[in-house]
Amino acid sequence: FNRRKQYNMQSKTTNRGIGQKFEQLFRKSVELNKSYSIIRLKDNSMTQRKGIWVKLKNNNPCDFIVYNGVNLFYIELKSVKGKSFPLSNLSKEQEEGMYKEALKDNGQKGYLIIHFRELNKVVMINILDFISLKVYLDIKAKKSFNYIEFMSYGGVEIPLYIPNDKRSNYLDLS
Repeated sequence: FNRRKQYNMQSKTTNRGIGQKFEQLFRKSVELNKSYSIIRLKDNSMTQRKGIWVKLKNNNPCDFIVYNGVNLFYIELKSVKGKSFPLSNLSKEQEEGMYKEALKDNGQKGYLIIHFRELNKVVMINILDFISLKVYLDIKAKKSFNYIEFMSYGGVEIPLYIPNDKRSNYLDLS
């Protein structure tokens, strides 16, 4: 029993570590443009209760807030192992929080950026387009979407540059 529990925690840490590396890549890419400001919002905390790991609720609408001098961007980053993105990966609080901010007519925008690791592609979609995609998926009774569906609903690929010096990877956010 203890071995299984330790294994599950290790695999969870590994998946979490991949997401953190993606966040670091995103932050580094934004910071390349000196006119942008970036803030990382505090993530949900984990605690152990009665031997079970529990995620504490946090109502942050996104991972990052980026300001370019004109617009304020609410950015949620997700990294998925396969070729599809489960809708359950974006919490209702995140979706509603970014949607609420994007509806304000003052230069605020919400974006979901997804790293499809198996495809080695990074894509982004405006939260308003994401909600349209979600309505389409509800009609089709689907609980996830693939890369092609994502792109047909306003998704945009973000080039991922990996030069010979592997320490200087970055996303082309221009």
